[in-house]
Amino acid sequence: MQTMEIPTTVYIYREIKGYGEYVYKLEQIINKKDSITYSHDFIEKNYLNESGMTQLEIFNRIYIPEVNQKALKFAFRCESGLYICSPTPYGRLDITGILDKDCDYNDGGSGGGHNNSDLLLLSSSDLAFSMYTVIHDYIETRNNNNVFYHVGTSPFPCTPIFIPTWVSNKTLCEILWEWGTCKMDVAKRESMVVVRCATGLTTVKKISDGRSQKKKWKPLLAANYC
Repeated sequence: MQTMEIPTTVYIYREIKGYGEYVYKLEQIINKKDSITYSHDFIEKNYLNESGMTQLEIFNRIYIPEVNQKALKFAFRCESGLYICSPTPYGRLDITGILDKDCDYNDGGSGGGHNNSDLLLLSSSDLAFSMYTVIHDYIETRNNNNVFYHVGTSPFPCTPIFIPTWVSNKTLCEILWEWGTCKMDVAKRESMVVVRCATGLTTVKKISDGRSQKKKWKPLLAANYC
């Protein structure tokens, strides 16, 4: 089993009344860290051919949504409590915790937050949050030509999604729909693999480019490290 550390952004909203369709207003942004544990047994050894790329794509379909669920959280402060939520691929919010309505969510947590005075500068604009794809790290040993060994994964920003300062039921539905459909598709499609060859050559390649039967991959980046 391996662990991947994930940067997490928590957008905390307070319930408001008398603002028409808007029911919540952003009051604080907190940066934290989370992690997921995953099995890499079926991708540990890889020839990085078409079959190997299929295995990585299966891995991505399973874990990239989980990575993005950990990376983005919403908290809604109302009379009945502070509800901590994560988006789901089904266009809904999953409640992962309920705290006292006056609780400081950042107590005992890692990272810091932005206070209310900072948010005054953002009152007329929305915020951009980045979805994450996954980069796979492979190495080749001199004793096993053409066999690469998976040594880890890292989250990597790939496409923005806009987070509103003022939230209505409609805008929240739009965020969840966009997060779970087109943005999640981009996150899966943009996944890459870093390959460190025994010769000292390092290449970075898109996994989606590695499934052609007729031609070899074209590396996005290649460098020789001494």
